[in-house]
Amino acid sequence: MDFVMAFERNKKRNPKDVSKTKCGYDIRSKGRKIEVKGAAPLNQPFVNFNKYNIAAFKKENNLWLYIVCGLRNKKPKLIMLNKNKILKRKIVHSLWRINLHRSDLK
Repeated sequence: MDFVMAFERNKKRNPKDVSKTKCGYDIRSKGRKIEVKGAAPLNQPFVNFNKYNIAAFKKENNLWLYIVCGLRNKKPKLIMLNKNKILKRKIVHSLWRINLHRSDLK
């Protein structure tokens, strides 16, 4: 969360932590609704949504998924997927597992 909040502040988007509201995402930032996921390895192969994420994904238009990969590294990498990019991925619907690609790393 801290990494993403700092990233959003760097982009002058004025992020707000809404993670305690169970709205299905963690940060509201200048129109973006951002769900944050973390992964220890840099080459994380997938992330899973929970029931709150799924509900938000179905109703929100400006939903983003930010995955911070390499949490144990000194320089973590950020993957940012908007709702349209998520829809293009192979999603295992029973688990709402979203596959990630090496090319997603920034």
